[in-house]
Amino acid sequence: YNITVFVRYSKGFPKKQNFYGTEVIRMPKSNNRIAMRAWYEKYKKILSGSVIHSHDYYPNYLRKTLKNNRWVHTFHGYEGYPLDPLAIKSRQEVARNVDYSFCVGEFVEKWYGTKCNEIIWGAAEKPKAIKKQTMYDFIFFGRFEKDTGFEEYIKAFKLIKDKMPSVSILVVGWGTKLSWAEKY
Repeated sequence: YNITVFVRYSKGFPKKQNFYGTEVIRMPKSNNRIAMRAWYEKYKKILSGSVIHSHDYYPNYLRKTLKNNRWVHTFHGYEGYPLDPLAIKSRQEVARNVDYSFCVGEFVEKWYGTKCNEIIWGAAEKPKAIKKQTMYDFIFFGRFEKDTGFEEYIKAFKLIKDKMPSVSILVVGWGTKLSWAEKY
């Protein structure tokens, strides 16, 4: 397979680079039709007949231009609460315009009303290596945020731990509630 990665413009990074043998090409700074058309003409040969896989950012002009390409999209992230109605509308529109979609977490379908073909999991940083094999009674894996139920989970674990001191927990993830959890 020949893989070329196209990413959004990012100040301070070269327009083209090679990363572990894969060509990385940055798209125009804006989604302006004229800039996208010129960019597309330059890379038309690479894009023609390809399968496109986009993550979060969805180049509308490019999709309209590449109508016959198979298109897969992965929905990540969370923009905060309350959800912006435009973000909901945008995600639903993208889901209608692609051939296949992945949601990173069930919340995308639930909160955005965006039906995905597949649900996958992510959003946690790699934990430090554990040297010995340990069995845990409880595990929390995810974002350390109020909306994930993280605080309630940790508080519930403490209630159990107070009555059963031998129970253990493994907590893997990252978020704004990290310092609260360390102190708690």
